[in-house]
Amino acid sequence: FPIFFTYQYEYFHYLEMCELLKKDSGLLKSRGIGFSEIGAVLCARPFITTKFFRVVASAYSERHLKPLLSKIWTQLSYLNSETDGAFKRVTMMINTNLHKRASKKNKDGTEATDSHGSEIEGIIADSPEKIRGDRTERLLIGQTGLIAGSSLSF
Repeated sequence: FPIFFTYQYEYFHYLEMCELLKKDSGLLKSRGIGFSEIGAVLCARPFITTKFFRVVASAYSERHLKPLLSKIWTQLSYLNSETDGAFKRVTMMINTNLHKRASKKNKDGTEATDSHGSEIEGIIADSPEKIRGDRTERLLIGQTGLIAGSSLSF
């Protein structure tokens, strides 16, 4: 069973305030305290609930990005299979290990106009140019690499 700590509760409220005020947030924290799961939730929730919401999840290396995306895909898979269709989002047009879009195909193979349209894309950001200029409603940057001799992560 998960154990919720006060700082996690406060962090969700802080993020909600930032969302309402249209502000960004950043977090420096120690490793192994559950924030990668929180990050995965922050990516999966708008994919399910908000049409045409674009999320980019990034990390410094593939070694750090794969576990994050795996957590996100596991959450989406659970919602698709265990909620009697209430939170199901099919991904017919784009469904790769790095990118998923909630969409349906028409018989001719084009994307249906009634598609949900939300997407999650994973990007290895080993240089700033890889995510520069990318239009997104949510950008999650984890495992940013070495800065001044120490490793930063979410």
